[in-house]
Amino acid sequence: MKNLVMAATVLCLGGMAWSARAQEQSGTEEQVEMERIGVTGKRDSLPAYSAAAVAESARISTEIIGREEIEAIHPRDFYDLLTRAAGVESTFQGRKIMNFASVRGGQGLGIILDGFYIPSAQVSRIMAQFPMDTIESIRVVRDSTSLTLGPLMSFASPLSAPNQGYVIITTRKGTRPEGGVAIEYGSLDTREFQLRHGNRIGPYNYRLTGTANGTNGRKDWYNDQKAMSILFNGGYDGPSLKVNTTLFYEYGKRDMQRAMAYNTTSNSKWSYDPLEALWMAVSINKLWTSSQVTSLSYSHGMVHDKEVMATFAKPQVATVNAQGDYADNYHLWHTASFGSNTLKTGFQATWWHEPSGYAPWDGKDREETLIGGYVQDEQRLLGDRLSLDAGVRVDDKYIKKGIDKYSPTQTTTALIEDKWTTPVIGASLGASYKIDKFHTLSARFGYSYAETDSFVATLDNKDLGPEERYKYEAGIAANYHPAFNPKLTLFYYDVRNYKVTVGSSGTGVNAVNIYDASTIGMKGLELSTTGSLPRGFDYTVNYSYYESTLDSDNDYTPHDTVTFLLGHTYGPVKTNVSLRYISPYTSTQSQFSVDKQLHQVGDFTRLDANVSYAFMAGKLDGRLTAYAGNLLNDKYETIYGWPDVGTTYGLRLEAGF
Repeated sequence: MKNLVMAATVLCLGGMAWSARAQEQSGTEEQVEMERIGVTGKRDSLPAYSAAAVAESARISTEIIGREEIEAIHPRDFYDLLTRAAGVESTFQGRKIMNFASVRGGQGLGIILDGFYIPSAQVSRIMAQFPMDTIESIRVVRDSTSLTLGPLMSFASPLSAPNQGYVIITTRKGTRPEGGVAIEYGSLDTREFQLRHGNRIGPYNYRLTGTANGTNGRKDWYNDQKAMSILFNGGYDGPSLKVNTTLFYEYGKRDMQRAMAYNTTSNSKWSYDPLEALWMAVSINKLWTSSQVTSLSYSHGMVHDKEVMATFAKPQVATVNAQGDYADNYHLWHTASFGSNTLKTGFQATWWHEPSGYAPWDGKDREETLIGGYVQDEQRLLGDRLSLDAGVRVDDKYIKKGIDKYSPTQTTTALIEDKWTTPVIGASLGASYKIDKFHTLSARFGYSYAETDSFVATLDNKDLGPEERYKYEAGIAANYHPAFNPKLTLFYYDVRNYKVTVGSSGTGVNAVNIYDASTIGMKGLELSTTGSLPRGFDYTVNYSYYESTLDSDNDYTPHDTVTFLLGHTYGPVKTNVSLRYISPYTSTQSQFSVDKQLHQVGDFTRLDANVSYAFMAGKLDGRLTAYAGNLLNDKYETIYGWPDVGTTYGLRLEAGF
């Protein structure tokens, strides 16, 4: 299967290249389209003072999935959408932390929603139910060498290794008078009802969306869920002051899918019932002059739930844990431009608190504060054809309450109180060069230094030494034609004293991993192209490859991933077919198999399709969409024991003005 998909990818790229060459020789009309592509790219660029802006050298490895592509994919949820980006993986486990997302071989991905850095504990419980229709775009910034986006460290982690990238989610804003309704119903009793209203009045804009959705899931799988949510966006866009606000509230429940392996089914009957979230953020940009901008953002996040742990076996005995999760994020930065030079300096502080604990330490009070500061400078030369940038960031964490290390011979954990960790230092250098109007080259180097915290449990209680990461990246992007716009990124990480899990001690809430250290290499590539073809066709292709010198890391990670989206427009009819292939790899879980052994997962091809028809009903614009997911009905697994639900299908009706 791997060779077949690889061959298909090569043939597709070759075919698009032939099509591009053939059309390029057909006359001057295509040259006009080429210029239009360039204009589109400029519209997408962010102002330098934006919190989501990255250096020019990071643009090739940054992937953007916009509103039109989101509608073409018709993803099941946020994680389904995210995995359409090259090199991004998503795994699902029914118990407790249900959803994971990573990039480049399992490295951590931070999530930022409208400027709000969301702790991973909140993300894993809420984002799978976030309404897809409210998202304008997502930006996947691979690697942590873009130091202005967020902290290098993570909360509730015994490891000090840096985050390896960020996903920046931008929700839809009001741009004109609008209102509408959407109704969706599909298999497994999956339903959604949505109302929206928005407007822009002078410099003011707002958009309000209310959504009710849910699914009954497959019979006896215990994977039903439901939620009601409200998302509000409001803003002011003046000549010297810009303000944006976001408020998201959700109330619902999620049942935790049962593990199924070797024809045996886990009797676990766990759920979050109810599950409640509140996220709100405000960002302010003050333009003192066109070249001096001071920005401030504040966000607050809260997740409440009741974790109900019961069993399908008789009699049912339920354990209920009331859980709370709180976070406040403060970010102050200043952007100064001096001719062709742009300097950005900033300070960020995030407070996170779980008074009642969370997986896997239920009942353990955890409170941490993460602070950091950064400086990044970018210089443009040779008439903006050459861009050079350099940056440095330092993060530190104060643990007011947390989980301490313990000897492998002990059976209970100890607690941390009032302890600073050692700082994490990150630095980057980057360059981007426009060879001509078709080709752009980029290169980046990143370095991070992180001491091993004293509370990490290690093999034989030895000192593992600091972790150092040397990260190298090179890319090339080409805009040959509207039909063919490939880009390629190559990366290599040299990691000294990489923390490796070699066992665990204790059970249940007292279980803590034991670590050792190793020097490893990680390498890979991301290849993609997108474009418009004759006769109403358009496409996007992504391919990524990853390999590690550490056997366990290499085995637990898919080496090859392919995503393909083909669209066709004929008058009011739009048809889309999407494919996603993941090569085989080993599950990290063995406790859910009868033989207690590790098993192969992945090795699947996911095929989706949808067709929509746009129509007018009086003064209303309407669209009817029929969709089907996982047409091959592959019950694939990304963690052993939790299969996909298989083929799903349904109808969606939208109408508005």
